[in-house]
Amino acid sequence: MYFPRTTLVGDYADQGERGNVSPEEPKILAYSDGQGYLILPNPNNGNFVIEQMSKDEEPVYAEVLSATGIRVYMATLLFGNSKASIKLGSVSSGLYLLKLSNSKGQYVLKFNVQ
Repeated sequence: MYFPRTTLVGDYADQGERGNVSPEEPKILAYSDGQGYLILPNPNNGNFVIEQMSKDEEPVYAEVLSATGIRVYMATLLFGNSKASIKLGSVSSGLYLLKLSNSKGQYVLKFNVQ
């Protein structure tokens, strides 16, 4: 299976379709081959929304890993209105990775739980 190269755009997306993102409003963006994903808010309390940049009805496999590599969440997401919600429940504060994949690509986003 071929996965196109994914570009991870730091903690602050630069100017583009989404406009300016200031340090007061940190956002994480993963983008590849015309599709991108955004985590809102970041940092969060373990409950957050994933926004899809280009509407796509294909299911997306989601997995959340702790900084130590422990899987704390996995599900298949459907993006109604280009958004999907994740509720991690009670997880420790710290850095986490969200891995999203479908037939079009693989995306990795980092976020903080406070």
